Amino acid sequence: MNTAIKSISILALVASSGLALAEHENEDNTYLDAANVVSVEPIIRTVVVTVPQRECYTEEVRTPVYQGGGDNGGSTVVGGVVGGILGNKLSHGRGVATIAGTIIGAAIGNEVGRANATPPSYREDVSYQDRCTVRQVAHNEERTEGYRVTYRYKGETFTTRLPYDPGKQLRIRVNVTPII
Repeated sequence: MNTAIKSISILALVASSGLALAEHENEDNTYLDAANVVSVEPIIRTVVVTVPQRECYTEEVRTPVYQGGGDNGGSTVVGGVVGGILGNKLSHGRGVATIAGTIIGAAIGNEVGRANATPPSYREDVSYQDRCTVRQVAHNEERTEGYRVTYRYKGETFTTRLPYDPGKQLRIRVNVTPII
């Protein structure tokens, strides 16, 4: 009976070892395992980022305004009327003297108006306008591009680059091929 139990135990052991080997069998001779991570170093790259920035300010705007002087021709008209009346009275109604008196009176009135006229002046109107410009502002940013991961598997040390930090262990794919 002891022999029967030993035989059954040996058969069970052989069968279970075959199942364990079957777990790793596949068409491309690969299996998954875990390796211990030794170190993780982030791979940092500095990039220049340009951002549009709007800047506004208030600008003082000065507009020149002309203020004309003089008496706007009133003295010339009054002088012409007075000269025409005087020429008509002195010549007793003769037309040539009336016209001459009008011309001479207008010339005298113009000169009197110029002498008494206010000089032209200038002033500035001041207004305020908002002005805006857009300029590009650049600054540096550090970005993590990936991680340099060093791991140990079955006494050997390997290094790879990953897009993430794997933590303390890294899942690996092991490919077994015979040496011929």
